Amino acid sequence: MKNNLEEIAIQQLYSNKKIHGQFISTEYNKEILLENYLNLLLQEKITDLHFLAYKDFSLVSYRFNTSLIEFDKISKKNYENILTKIQILSGIDIINDRDPSDGSFTFYNHRFRVSLIKNINGINCVIRKLKDISDLIKENLNYPEIFISYVEKIKLLKNGLVLFSGPTGSGKSTALAYILINLLKDSQKKIITIENPLEYNIPGAQQIEIKDDSEKTTILKNILRHDPDILMTGEIRTEEMAKLTIEAAMTGHLVFSTIHSNNVFNVINRLTEKGIALNDILDSVKIIFNQNFVRLLCDCYIDENNKGCQKCHYTGYKSIKPIFEILEINEFIKEFFREDDISKIKNTTFYTSYESELNNLLVKGLISQKEFKSYMNTN
Repeated sequence: MKNNLEEIAIQQLYSNKKIHGQFISTEYNKEILLENYLNLLLQEKITDLHFLAYKDFSLVSYRFNTSLIEFDKISKKNYENILTKIQILSGIDIINDRDPSDGSFTFYNHRFRVSLIKNINGINCVIRKLKDISDLIKENLNYPEIFISYVEKIKLLKNGLVLFSGPTGSGKSTALAYILINLLKDSQKKIITIENPLEYNIPGAQQIEIKDDSEKTTILKNILRHDPDILMTGEIRTEEMAKLTIEAAMTGHLVFSTIHSNNVFNVINRLTEKGIALNDILDSVKIIFNQNFVRLLCDCYIDENNKGCQKCHYTGYKSIKPIFEILEINEFIKEFFREDDISKIKNTTFYTSYESELNNLLVKGLISQKEFKSYMNTN
């Protein structure tokens, strides 16, 4: 049955580059529609499935290499049937549809995360395919060598704070999981994580999944009594969480966390806005990463007007590559921060810009001029 569904999914995927306003799924039995869509998510480089509720129909799209591609259009009735199945599978309350809801389920040994939110026409649904821990190897993740070298530096840290920033969906959770796996490989460390939601089951780590961020500060206070070597605390959103994270890093623990920021220097500003003294930040933070993805050109690429091929889902881009802006904080860098001289920091070997990696990819013909300019204009 699974093979037949995969064939249907692949046929539909490649025969419908973009919908044109008609219902194209009526030929499929509604009972197999959900499995059909989930099999799409099993295809390489497709990460998310989106159901957008409109007045009389639902629009189905998928995300391929960061691009959202319109795929299907289904009747309101069929979507309601699919949505009910999703809610049951993921343990989401069918009765209470007013509040945003999250859940997860397993399909053919693959884990999926579900997020629901109501709009004026119905309930929008996003299903994300979660990577398996076995996927987290250097060859699969396509990390640049500069990042791999910093992972080796992190292995030598005894304490302090390592921060990741970047937009939603930029791969921060994957990068953190990759680091933790490598730390566990090389040493006997007690690692405790606080996650909302839990994305990877990391063998050897003590993982705590929370449903509400309000639980996080209480749990972190208690975790410190369990004598961990390494902590992963999730996103820093509140002043109290910022204070507890810094305190943990300054009292002999190696701490990993994330914070919303568009570059590594703004991370310092975000922490000071949350009431943390600059000296405490500089004494605790060891490395700051800002992470994003850049799209790599497909072999079919000729120019910016090229419509692509089946292999790249008619986008012109065959894959994505993680890129990093990195700042290592040491005594040398601390003095520049105290002098408020960012320009001098940018000229040191302890700072890695996005531009250097993007220039390298552009020279090799791996990214387009349009992609390069677009990225540089927004970073």
